[in-house]
Amino acid sequence: MGHDPIKDLLAVLRYNEPPIFHVHTDVPVDYQRHMNAEIKTTKRSFQTNRVTYFWRRLRKDNHLLDAECMNLLRALQLGFVPMPDEQPATIQCSLSLG
Repeated sequence: MGHDPIKDLLAVLRYNEPPIFHVHTDVPVDYQRHMNAEIKTTKRSFQTNRVTYFWRRLRKDNHLLDAECMNLLRALQLGFVPMPDEQPATIQCSLSLG
């Protein structure tokens, strides 16, 4: 699960203040589990001491997360979703802490 710019953008839209991507709190537990099946985390190289960010899978069932990413991609293509002020690279550190 390496670098995925669409997942990065979806995370920015979900965790930006105020959130642009929002779902009601009454969504089914399965949807919540799928949407939170992967987290952004860090890895430090022992050789270079450089930190890299990547998506790590917590659960196998992430199909609804994939579906939301596909929907986001199409919404971007059609111009329905505005690009956030913060680019995904600038928010990676805060996502990896959550």
